[in-house]
Amino acid sequence: MESAAGHEPSQKTAARLTAVLRGCAEHVAQCEDVLVMLESARHRDTPALLRFLVWSVAHHQADAARYEREARSARSALRAAVAAWWTAAQWFIACPHPMLLLVLADYPGSLSRTVGVQQWWAPYCRTAAAREHERARRAQAETECLRAQARPHPRGRRRTPGSAAPEAMPR
Repeated sequence: MESAAGHEPSQKTAARLTAVLRGCAEHVAQCEDVLVMLESARHRDTPALLRFLVWSVAHHQADAARYEREARSARSALRAAVAAWWTAAQWFIACPHPMLLLVLADYPGSLSRTVGVQQWWAPYCRTAAAREHERARRAQAETECLRAQARPHPRGRRRTPGSAAPEAMPR
């Protein structure tokens, strides 16, 4: 447990909150119509949740594909920037000129800065793509679980809460 600010409660507060939550859970568990309420809530909320999860899977897969494209382009951009920097360095060695020093210097928008950014951008994009794939996988698993729960159950000899067993009923 933690507060909205992210602080842990004192031991006394945590014990009280735990006792209150346990009391609420015990009270709800003793309600005869809790299963009916849960089933009703599931029928009401499942379609909207499924729509959200299907959207979420598609969204995360699209983001993962975008990050993978950016990682590929970052690798080629890194190779091009390094090649351009080395070409400028070779020109500077062959014919030292102050303008070539500006080309080789590290400032926003320079070749050196581009090389530095591209060195971390490709690994970052690969990691972000992996995270998006994992989010899509979890949303897909949740979708499959909800669809399995939404399938109609066979109407067997399941008792409703609070009903007597068939043997205990008078004939």
